[in-house]
Amino acid sequence: MDVSLVINDEKAALPVHRHEDARIIVVLEGEVCEHDLSGKHVYRKGDVLFRPPYCAHGNAPSGVPTSFLRLPVSRQNWVGYVRKYGWRGIRGELDLRGRDQRAMLRGKHAGDRILFSMLENKSPAHICEEIGISGGSSLRALAIQNGLKPYQLTRRFQKRFGLTPTAWRCEWRLRRALELIIQGGSGLAEIASDCGYSDQSHLSRDMKQCTGMTPMAFRRSTQV
Repeated sequence: MDVSLVINDEKAALPVHRHEDARIIVVLEGEVCEHDLSGKHVYRKGDVLFRPPYCAHGNAPSGVPTSFLRLPVSRQNWVGYVRKYGWRGIRGELDLRGRDQRAMLRGKHAGDRILFSMLENKSPAHICEEIGISGGSSLRALAIQNGLKPYQLTRRFQKRFGLTPTAWRCEWRLRRALELIIQGGSGLAEIASDCGYSDQSHLSRDMKQCTGMTPMAFRRSTQV
């Protein structure tokens, strides 16, 4: 992926989707409205978002015309980031009036430079609160724990995260598996069990569907 300028109108929206590359988004004008495992967020002029590949997220209409830069991050750098911080994004800011910060947007390795700058200034935010849904609790049990009926929990959860509890759990499980595969040291059957898959075949099917690669092929592709 090359550096690109994206311009959207106020009604532009995308359902939940994934990208096979790591990328940085720098908002130039307007607002970018997204939802993922950490909830719903609005990014405005000067806001920066880094996300590793294959992270499911959706985009809602912003209500205003929007433009943003889309910058690639090299495989070596995003793999190193994931090994250290996990499969989570990081948010930051750029002073688009400052000459030095604007200069980071130019050149072949702009995405890498911005990622390094973000890590110097802050630690990555957690993907989301650990609310228990990543474990083995049923929807009914989670609802009872929170004093709600199952349909109430689903409705409130989807309003906050843009995903149903089941979809959230599946996405969390996949991200955790990808993280462990990259880190190495664990067999695929062990990773499948630790992440809540029924068996290694279940993990392989899910990864193939979401990334187009088997777990072994993915592990080989991230050996940098």
